[in-house]
Amino acid sequence: MNSIINDGRRIRPVNDLLFRRVLGNAQHPDITKGFISSMLGIEVKDVFIENPYSIDLYKNLDGEMIHRNTVVDVLVSLDNGSRVIVEMQTTKQAHFIQRELFYVASRYADQYGAFNKSRQSGTAESLYGSLYPVHAICVLDFMLFTENDDPLSHFVLYDIEHGRTIGNHSGTAGIDSLISLSFLELPKPYARAGGSIMHWIDFFHGHPLDENAPDYFEAAYRLVSEQDWSFEEKMMIDYYELAEADRLAQIDYGRQEGFEQGLEQGLEQSRHDIARAALLKGFSLDCVAELTGLAVTDLAKLQTDSIE
Repeated sequence: MNSIINDGRRIRPVNDLLFRRVLGNAQHPDITKGFISSMLGIEVKDVFIENPYSIDLYKNLDGEMIHRNTVVDVLVSLDNGSRVIVEMQTTKQAHFIQRELFYVASRYADQYGAFNKSRQSGTAESLYGSLYPVHAICVLDFMLFTENDDPLSHFVLYDIEHGRTIGNHSGTAGIDSLISLSFLELPKPYARAGGSIMHWIDFFHGHPLDENAPDYFEAAYRLVSEQDWSFEEKMMIDYYELAEADRLAQIDYGRQEGFEQGLEQGLEQSRHDIARAALLKGFSLDCVAELTGLAVTDLAKLQTDSIE
């Protein structure tokens, strides 16, 4: 491992372009291989990135740069035939888990007969044999499961009666299921995450490179350093950063506005509660109006409602 990288502006690789530039980079398959190995706990000998990163993905037919978020960030085939979907999500969406399960199930079904269709041959049994495991790894810049502090969660096809998964039962360590969903929640405390998972969380948070991190992290850090960007990449990354700043500003404004509305509603409710209690104690309408600032007509209606 060379010295820790300190040169050049670095941006958190949570936008569509930088995430793909790191984990979908055909020139640096060791990064993708290391990430999948860390997240799924399996030995990966080789990877093939089916939709490799290119700045051309962010151009229209006329060659002009456009702001685009890809549907599936990175799709990878492993040496054992399995496929892995790698995604980044910065905001929580309605039906998010259903959406992820749909993508995984679709990729699983798409494989049916893939090796036999060109020859127009094969029985139904042999065509089903073309279905290999599909795993989704979702890096989340928000908390999805609030009932625990574990940053990494795995969901598989599982027999709850006998404690086993429906998989290839290869006997190897890690995920062994025909379909799996894994979620890495970045906002959670990562003291419980071990090994290279902690280095990945550091990486996505934009923390400095740990000198004890595996060698492929140095290449990953360079890919998110401004000195490694082309002019077109820098232009698009700046656009993403401005869009993210606007999004966060809107969230802050919404929270502040909601807080102020809640405070105002709370104060209004408190005034009504105080007025109701004072009227029940026999205070006059004029006295309660002066005490709470409520109109006498409103107090008269409140008094009538309280009696009823």
